[in-house]
Amino acid sequence: VKWSQSAREVESQIDSIRAANTAIGIDGPMIAPTCVQSTFTDIWTPLSLQYARSALDSWGRENTIARIAIDEGALTNWHDIADWLDIVTGIDVRGFYIVVNRSNRVYPPVPWDSVRLGNLLRLIYNLSVVNEYEVHWGYSDLEGVAAIAAGVSSVSSGWHYTLRQFFTSKWQPSPSGGQPPTPRVYVPALWASLKAEEELSYVMKLAYRDEILNADILSSFASENFSSWGRPEGQVQFMAELSSR
Repeated sequence: VKWSQSAREVESQIDSIRAANTAIGIDGPMIAPTCVQSTFTDIWTPLSLQYARSALDSWGRENTIARIAIDEGALTNWHDIADWLDIVTGIDVRGFYIVVNRSNRVYPPVPWDSVRLGNLLRLIYNLSVVNEYEVHWGYSDLEGVAAIAAGVSSVSSGWHYTLRQFFTSKWQPSPSGGQPPTPRVYVPALWASLKAEEELSYVMKLAYRDEILNADILSSFASENFSSWGRPEGQVQFMAELSSR
């Protein structure tokens, strides 16, 4: 509770982010720093707003995308979100970049709680449609398709699950090494990616497989041989499907 920063320290961090963007050739909009909030009213809220305001002062409106990093549980209470919206919509930034810290890191991913996802889409709608900000949702996975309908400007995802769901634990050092991702095949009828060798091979043997798998998948694995399907093939297929949706 007693942790704090001086205005000069915040300004130094803002300058560092500008320098990092400039170093890789970005001179347009930049994403401001923030801290992960457990709720929309916790002790980190004032500092998060300070980061956004400081970036705005330094970079100008057209170059400033404020960042929102929030725990999934905070999306349960719309009253707190509404109070927070009253404050942030008074900040004249270009837009907002949203990431949500998911509460459960397992495979397959735990589906979104309908109330939380509904409130997130409602938040996006209020920022983008009602208040006319750009809104970008990072680590959005397939739920980003619904966010596009709610008015989000763009969504970002990836084939790896660590790029499709945001977890703060990803950034915490771990003594155990990770394993390479398993080749997966995206199945449009299920809105999910199946492990090629294990899960897809099981579906291929079902009597009603044609109701689950489309013609492209059936023709690609007609011989039920998955040896040629690697991570690059899985990545391209998933991103193409997500883009088309």
